Amino acid sequence: MLYVLDESIAELASSGGLISSNLAAMQYLLLSSIEGNHRVWANRSTLRALYECNDFDRREKQAITRLLERVASDGSLKNKLSVYVKVVAHPGIPNSVTENNRRQIQIPLSWFDSSGKIQPTILLGENLSDALVLSKLAECAIVLNGLSFLPVKLRPNHGGGSTIPHVMNHNISNHNFCLCIVDSDKDFPDSPMGTTARSVQHYKNPSLYPLAEVLETRGRDLENSLPNIFYKTSCAPSSQMSKLLCDLTTKSEHELRYFIDIEKGLNLKTFFAMDDPVMKAYWEGKIPTIIKSTGIDLRSGNCTNSGACDKPTNCACVLIKGNSNDILSNFHSQYSATDGHALTSWLDDSVKTEWKELGFAILGWCCGDQPLRFG
Repeated sequence: MLYVLDESIAELASSGGLISSNLAAMQYLLLSSIEGNHRVWANRSTLRALYECNDFDRREKQAITRLLERVASDGSLKNKLSVYVKVVAHPGIPNSVTENNRRQIQIPLSWFDSSGKIQPTILLGENLSDALVLSKLAECAIVLNGLSFLPVKLRPNHGGGSTIPHVMNHNISNHNFCLCIVDSDKDFPDSPMGTTARSVQHYKNPSLYPLAEVLETRGRDLENSLPNIFYKTSCAPSSQMSKLLCDLTTKSEHELRYFIDIEKGLNLKTFFAMDDPVMKAYWEGKIPTIIKSTGIDLRSGNCTNSGACDKPTNCACVLIKGNSNDILSNFHSQYSATDGHALTSWLDDSVKTEWKELGFAILGWCCGDQPLRFG
């Protein structure tokens, strides 16, 4: 997270107000920069006022010196990132406001009263693999949004299914910055979100939860946002799912690609069982595209005439074969060591927007710094 020190802190330092709790709080903030957990910025006069204080030790002075060296290069970050923290001298409680279409979390200096409050932002996913993959989106978002290098620093956390709101509440209660990202579990673009996503929607209230945010994937699952090159290398290149995803990208059927159930696939039995007429109409319009892409030959039978599966326990009319492998874990194993520039070059048109936009949101909450080394 980017911490912007308000000019009121310079006034506090110049007037001798950095004593007791305020001094300790400023030391914690400098420690967050030293450890690389967060990125700190202030204007030159504020940093000079801090440097002139005699209460900081050698490494804290060195941290301020580094911040002074980057005043110009980091000065525009608060106008580029989607969210940042403004640290102010006056007392109060954390609150969240919107400034120039960007979220500003305002926190009083005295709030930083323990090392626990300067730890990296928690990135909460449904599974640990989700959080690890999402961190790669943030790395690529730096490139996709034309930003200078920013280290991504976060604490991956998980709480799938019914437990995720409890994990979210625990993190908030412990004064942690927490970004929660869940699968939308949407069956098609206009369908409601799934149970897990709905269970954390009430945390989307910045006035009540200023240190937290909840976001959903654009498509059904995070797996839908993984690039084609991964499916071509992790599955057999000739596999039905790999062929379908690549073909949909080639045909600019990006929306349909986002709502393919990659894990379970789709058969006619599933289609016939759809009770939402809008959802059924959506998929009915897409089935010819899927059939053409996969080249499957549906057997003729009573089901195609009656509109009901004639083998409900073993439907043979498979439109898409699912992939039940641990996809996200496999992706992270394959690309965890790949840097953002290389991975960005492998993103196809179907997923690039998701990586740019969702990754950018993650970057705002989870940007950090290089740990400061001392000679």
